[in-house]
Amino acid sequence: MILSEIEARVRHILDEIDPDLSHWSPTRLRDFIHEGHVDVVTKLPAPLMPGLQDNLKHHLSIGVVEYDMPTDYVKLWYIKAYGEKATILDISEEGVITHNYFYNPSTKNPAVIIQGGKCCVYPTPTELVNDGLQIYHIDPPTRMTDPSDEPKLLSRHHDWVAQFAAYRCLNEDADPRADNEFNKYQAHFEQFKGK
Repeated sequence: MILSEIEARVRHILDEIDPDLSHWSPTRLRDFIHEGHVDVVTKLPAPLMPGLQDNLKHHLSIGVVEYDMPTDYVKLWYIKAYGEKATILDISEEGVITHNYFYNPSTKNPAVIIQGGKCCVYPTPTELVNDGLQIYHIDPPTRMTDPSDEPKLLSRHHDWVAQFAAYRCLNEDADPRADNEFNKYQAHFEQFKGK
């Protein structure tokens, strides 16, 4: 679906026959469509969004643990360190690594901790490793403005963007149909829970 079709779909869900009689301006409707686009992107598994996949590469330097995270991303997909998929640990687990309590990372079983826009790599590099840290992430979708713009999603997920936008309109109007529209929207993501 292109943007103009998504707008028409939202208006259909809202039972608006004539867009000129709507109290939803095209700008406000597109705001909700953009919110829906972002929301769908944050909830779908990364392999289903090939147009938004990106990665940031860093050379690992001797003794350097902290490296910059991407400046603008919606979610992480995975991180590789030393050519291996890294375990992403919570900051509360830093002592586990630094004091070797339960987990002793190695170049074959690396770990990372993300905090404050930085990615800390363990074990600490002892040699230069070209592209030794690769942060795979999902970029945020750009706002669609041209009527022919298309969401950066597989076509089967375009209608979900329209459903979200319709829900937002109904919710803002305190329309009793809002909960039902939200539940229909959320039901699409049940298949991805735990993945």
